[in-house]
Amino acid sequence: MEGRVFVERPRSAFWAPPRGEPDMRLAVAGAAIVGRRLPVLRILSASAERRAPDLAGLGPDLVAEGWDEPEAIARLRALPDREIAEALLVQRAVAGIGNVYKSEVCFLEGVDPRARLSELDDGELSALLRRASALLRANLGDGPRVTRPSSAARGSVYGRGARASAAGRRSSASSRAPPRTFDVRACPTPAGSSVREEEARP
Repeated sequence: MEGRVFVERPRSAFWAPPRGEPDMRLAVAGAAIVGRRLPVLRILSASAERRAPDLAGLGPDLVAEGWDEPEAIARLRALPDREIAEALLVQRAVAGIGNVYKSEVCFLEGVDPRARLSELDDGELSALLRRASALLRANLGDGPRVTRPSSAARGSVYGRGARASAAGRRSSASSRAPPRTFDVRACPTPAGSSVREEEARP
């Protein structure tokens, strides 16, 4: 997963956008959609998008209404030797999950991010996918990304390093997941480090 796309809005009369030219800037009423560090950028019409073979191969879109859960599980099952945190990033299995949501859903569902697909049952996969879909849809609007019920913090684990690991030890004593840091950037061997580039991006 590379690059970043975000909505940029003026915060006050004195606000100015960050310095440096972005790779993409689409101005709309009251805001701009900005992309930075994008290795590939394609702008397609609706008809061209439907004909693009690489996009046609994407897995179920977890943001879409009525996404196909059995198909998503079947596509993940085709990756039995992958660790679940790695497999969730494969866009040809399920589309929409990035590093933040991968870390958060594993933590929230009490699933070891290093568990292999073959070690998880369909119920666990279903819970992970439904949680990811709910979080993605809940964060479609304006405002900061929030993946936990409490307003005290925006996320449960991602970016919190050792604090998240300590929290996991306190709150997951009865969970099947062993206490460890779920933010893959803090792991000794990042769970998502072996995802091939062509799988992580459309």
